Amino acid sequence: MELTADVGARVRAMLFDPDVPSYAFVSQDEVCAAFSIDARTLRTWRSSGRFPDPADLPGVTAFSVEAIREFLKDASRQSVKAYRTKK
Repeated sequence: MELTADVGARVRAMLFDPDVPSYAFVSQDEVCAAFSIDARTLRTWRSSGRFPDPADLPGVTAFSVEAIREFLKDASRQSVKAYRTKK
């Protein structure tokens, strides 16, 4: 199921909203919409260890907001480190 850009924007806003609890979850489709990627790319990221694995919830592939926030923090740190190394 492909979601709209509006859903992606809503999920991105949710990830950075401190009022959204870290124990919240987002679906695989919402993750794909937020990062503007397809499910295949997400599977590649997960299998390479670059993206957190989903939580074990019955009948749904869902990702912890906390895990995604940590992924974004790590990606930001790596980006800053790479930028500083180039100087």
